[in-house]
Amino acid sequence: MPTRGIYGERLPTSNGGQIGAVFGGTPTRIGGPMASITGMLSHSVMQISFNDPAGTGWNESAILGIPAMPIANPPLLVMFHSYNVSEWDCYLNTPIFKLALERGWYVIAPLGAHQVNFSIPYSQANIEAVLDWTMMTFPVDPNRIYGVGFSMGGGGVTSYMARHLDPAHPRFAAVVHHTGGVSIANTHENTVNPSVLEDASMFGGPPSLVPFKYAQASVMDIDGATGTINAATDMARNVAHIPLRSFTIASEPAATAYLRTQTLALFNWMLGFSSNGNWQEITGNTHEWIHLDPVTTLEFLRQQTLTMPRAGTHRVLADREGTWHHFYIEQDAPGAFTPFRWTMLDSLNRVVIDQTENLKRIVIDSASLGLHTQVVTEVVIGTSDGLPEEVTLSGYPTPPTSVSRGPQTTAAWSWNAVTEAVTLQEANASGYPLWTITP
Repeated sequence: MPTRGIYGERLPTSNGGQIGAVFGGTPTRIGGPMASITGMLSHSVMQISFNDPAGTGWNESAILGIPAMPIANPPLLVMFHSYNVSEWDCYLNTPIFKLALERGWYVIAPLGAHQVNFSIPYSQANIEAVLDWTMMTFPVDPNRIYGVGFSMGGGGVTSYMARHLDPAHPRFAAVVHHTGGVSIANTHENTVNPSVLEDASMFGGPPSLVPFKYAQASVMDIDGATGTINAATDMARNVAHIPLRSFTIASEPAATAYLRTQTLALFNWMLGFSSNGNWQEITGNTHEWIHLDPVTTLEFLRQQTLTMPRAGTHRVLADREGTWHHFYIEQDAPGAFTPFRWTMLDSLNRVVIDQTENLKRIVIDSASLGLHTQVVTEVVIGTSDGLPEEVTLSGYPTPPTSVSRGPQTTAAWSWNAVTEAVTLQEANASGYPLWTITP
């Protein structure tokens, strides 16, 4: 672990003190990772500890709020702490946690592996494991999961929403962030001491040496010298469908003014492809949670429910193999982005998959996307890198009677009886070939 922070300050050697007595002694498994109560503030607020819940090598802890009287279909509020403090930051330094509990919501504030995690993927893996456990343990409405974060946590909550789009796991219905560090490379350029980011337990070097590692932990890349945004690495494209409310203060202190710049850059960038963004300047001259109005925040979130883009045209930037909306992605090579775009045309029962790079195979959940495999289905494939790729469609309990590529039938396909899926083997999609599957 690094010993000095981004302002040159000495970092703690532990996750900070625990509040309350330790209960029990034997951790219990409740439908997920090993979890135990390690601190209790009240009957409603407690600290939960997890023993390496995601296999990252990092233990995890979280502050859990259980409402005394949950409302029907209760939401879950997920809070992301600020820099160099524990998860208790979300309970002690803003009234949002307590007011959400009073409304009958569940609340969870994960640590994210350690206090200076800057959205690094292993911290997000820990958080996902905590959220999986929470959803399996409490009767939370999966369509009403909300995220709130401040400063480093603002970057954390926006990065998490952009990297976690798998329907099998919790996804955010809406997010509020207050002056978030949404570009870790830009943060590196503006800090007094970037060694905390370059530490071997973090990104392992500066952005110039490991640009992908910084980009995958950010919702966008902002050049520190020019302020330009790298259009090839913005994961903000993934969340055009998610209501996002951004807050800044009018007089941000000089030491953290770059975070205000990052927040405004994200808002302006998303105006180009999303109508779900909102930015509000609030009164204040200190870098603190307290400027974020809790009632405004919770009222905004309360009105949102989870949506999943389907018809029309949508873009995704995947930073790893896995499920992204209706699609499972297999990459040609790890440690790099895989962009793709899909266009679903319901009237033609056609899907277009194009602008792909670093894509080995894409598996389409036909039912989720709205493809009707009982009738003729059309697939158009287009690549940006010119490499061969495969497109697999679920929903075929029997093999098709014919498959054609363009005007000609083709043998470049296969059917899997176990997975009930058809795979199209595209060797050269530079010309946007039209595949037709006849059941």
